[in-house]
Amino acid sequence: MPAERIETIIARVMSDVENGRETPSPLRVEPDSLWRKVVNDYLAAHSYVDRVKGKLLLVRVDSSSYLQELRMRKREIEKRLREVSGGRYCQVNFLL
Repeated sequence: MPAERIETIIARVMSDVENGRETPSPLRVEPDSLWRKVVNDYLAAHSYVDRVKGKLLLVRVDSSSYLQELRMRKREIEKRLREVSGGRYCQVNFLL
């Protein structure tokens, strides 16, 4: 069986994202770099994009204190997320 071409893999992943199917973050480099632009370095050091579901980012947080901080700033973070992503991502949920 021949190796799958990178163009085919990218097309499949992009289709999954656009159709709201979950895509593991290792295949999605862009949300991680986007996340660093949305939150400050301090919060980005303790959180990362775990999964993408359509326009929703599921962000994993490394402790309950950072989870609380992010939850308190959720409205502000979602506004910034829409601005930075050009509307591609609109919502964020936090996971411990």
